[in-house]
Order: sequence, then C-alpha cells, then structure tokens
Amino acid sequence: MKKRHLTVLACLIAVVAIYKALAAGSPSTMSIRRADDPMKVQGQALKQLIGFPIDKLRLLIYKSGAFQAAPYQIDQRNAKGEWVFTIGEEKEASPSGGKLAANDELVFMAHDMGDSAPAGAKPEKAGQCLVISVTDPVDGGTGWTYLCAFDNPPPPSKTDYVSHTVDSQWMWMIGQTYKIGTGVNESYFEKMCFRAAGGGWGPDILDRYKARIHGVPIPGKETLSESEASAKAVAWIDGPVRVIRKSRGWGKVAGVIKIQAEGSSQNIYYPSFFEIPLRIKIPKVGESFLKKVTMSVTLDFNHLFYGSKYYDPINKQGAILDGVMGEAEKNLDLKTPHRWWFVTGPHGSVVCRYVLPPNMDKQVPTIGFYVDDKSALDPPEEEPGQSNVGLVLENLMNLPPGEYKYYSFFYMPANFKLGDQDRILNMLDKPLQVKVTAL
Repeated sequence: MKKRHLTVLACLIAVVAIYKALAAGSPSTMSIRRADDPMKVQGQALKQLIGFPIDKLRLLIYKSGAFQAAPYQIDQRNAKGEWVFTIGEEKEASPSGGKLAANDELVFMAHDMGDSAPAGAKPEKAGQCLVISVTDPVDGGTGWTYLCAFDNPPPPSKTDYVSHTVDSQWMWMIGQTYKIGTGVNESYFEKMCFRAAGGGWGPDILDRYKARIHGVPIPGKETLSESEASAKAVAWIDGPVRVIRKSRGWGKVAGVIKIQAEGSSQNIYYPSFFEIPLRIKIPKVGESFLKKVTMSVTLDFNHLFYGSKYYDPINKQGAILDGVMGEAEKNLDLKTPHRWWFVTGPHGSVVCRYVLPPNMDKQVPTIGFYVDDKSALDPPEEEPGQSNVGLVLENLMNLPPGEYKYYSFFYMPANFKLGDQDRILNMLDKPLQVKVTAL
C-alpha cells in the first residue's frame, strides 16, 4: 500500500513538472518578449569570423523547423573607433576592404530571434557559423540567431525597418512607429507623427524640439534657443535595422558655452526609438553671474496632442495636456530630480530618457519642466503657446572646464499602455545578455 502511494506521488510530481514545462515553453523555444530592444554585438565577440567578407555573411534564425533569413546589418568603424559612413559627402571606403573587423558592430532586433536549432543542424552550404544566444535577465526569456559564412550566400531578409530621405526642405527619419522631420540645415526636429492603427501616419503632433539655454548674460537675450545653432547632414548609414546620421553643427552661447562646436554628432534611429547625443563644452570662467546658467530640453506639443497625459517617476498621478494649467498641473513636483518622463494619448506615446556621463551626473541636477498653457508664448515656435514638457539641466557652469556628452533617448513604442515604461527603462537598466559560441 505504501509503495502504491509513492508511485501515485511520483506520477503527480511528474505531471506537475510537465505542466510547468509546457507553461514556460521549451528551453529551446524563442521566448523573448521585449519588442523594442536592438541587439548590438561587437566584432571582437565574433572572432571566428573576423576577416571574412561582410557580404558573404548572413544572419539566420531557426523557426518552424527550418533556417531563414533575419534582418540585420554590420556597421564598420575605422581605426579611431568612428563609424564608417557609406552615403553622403563625407562617406568613406571600408578600412578593412569589406571584411569583418574587431571594432565593427553587428545589430539586429531582439524580437526577430528564433528558436535553438536541434543538435547537429546547420544552414545548408554554410561554412563557419556562430550561435548568438540572448537571455532576458528580467523574466528568463531566451532567443537565438546564427551568423554564418557562405561561399554563395542565400538572399538576405527583405525587411527594412528604418529609412532616411531628404527633399528640398526636410530630412525625414521613418521608423516602424514614428516619422520625424528636421529642416534642412536645422539642428532640431519639429515634426513628429506616429503610425496610425489602421496603417499610414497620424497627424504631426509636435510644435518643435526645444533645447534652450537660460540665464545667459546678454541684455535683452537672456535665453538662447535651438534656432541659434545650425547643422548639416553630411553622411549616413542607412541599413535595415538602423540609420546613423552624421551632422556637422555649430552654435555658441554668448561666446561662453559651446554646443556641438566645430564638430559632428551622430544620431541613431531604430525601428521604435532614436537617440541624440549632445556635446557641451564648458570653458574656464570665473564670473559668478554665469553660475545660474541652465539648459531646458523639452518637447513642445501642438493642439493636436491635447487629451494626452503626462507622467514622470515623481508625478505618478499624471496631468492632461489641454492648453490650460489646471490646479493639479500647478501643483506638480518639478523640483525633485528625475531623468525620464512620458506622454501617452490617442495618437501615440513618447517616452523620453536622459543619460548623463559620470563626470557630469552628480554635479548637474535634472528637474522637471512642465508648461501647459496655450497663452504662454515661447518663441521661436510654430504654434503660439505651450504644451511643453521635459527636463532642466541646472547650474551647468558648476561643471569643471571640459567637454561633456550626454544622451537623449526618444522611444515611441507601439500599443503602449501605463506600466510599459518599466519595459522601456529596462532596455538600459537591465539589458538583454548576449553569449556567442561556435556552432
């Protein structure tokens, strides 16, 4: 009788184990749930394929019992570690003759990964292959891709997530979820459209991106705007997974603070987000009246975005953009430092995040900026008034002299809902983990 009970117990344990395995999915089944993360693998991690012609490499996934092409690109760097741009007036030739080098970068989207291929399986006619396995540290999800060399490679994936186009007036960046317009020779974008649910594009909901210096010691011009700076796109990389655009810009604040002075910046655009680096050069000055110089970095939305709701990690109750500063908006806590915020509404959502380098992080508090008042003029602007939200970098002149580079990230995830901000923040806070092994 006792032996029979033990047998029944063992069966129950086995059934529970099978149920758990089915619920979790097979260990070899693609289970990554993140929708926006790009996977970036440095060439030095692909050492078995260094020296192979890039055009003979293919990224494949195993899905539905067969290998198939996945969208990817390999972007090259030169000896200085700078991107090698392939289009435009400052394009360069490949420094390695078109062969994979240790400082190149492979990039693909996490959601495009597949299953783990069965033991012994290999793409037809493939030579050397590497297995790239990815794990989500948050929920344990896994996925796999295969980078293989061929003498005669199969056709690449036809998927193209992002594109860069230029006409006589605008530079357009078009991803899966967003469309951004920047005036030719301008340093800021002033058009933002979200992908409509039924296809096509929704309306332009942005007045403009504003990066403004306040407290400048110039009589009658205490604030300098993004319009004071100019920029010209001189080269770019336009691949299926991302676009990297190189612009040469110039701008100076009262002869004191230089912004992207005599240099270049490289904005990077992915299917559902883009990142903008900004360089600030602080000179040697001793004047105490410069200590209060601040910089606001904001998105000023137009009336077509009314009804959308603003949130940040401090003001979790939210505030509705409608062109009128209600009591709840007047009572927002804008003084407690934070580094991200988001706005979500019927037309779409945008999550903004700012990342400062260690030598700037502890010395420059970032506090909130919020003005929702259609009568509050803030020129230069296309639509008078403000539904203007973002952050303020305080006391820039407290920084030691030198050059500082920080990043603004603008995420426009599809089907965003309250709570999804954690998934977006995890892209940097809890990044997906990559492992490369030989097949």
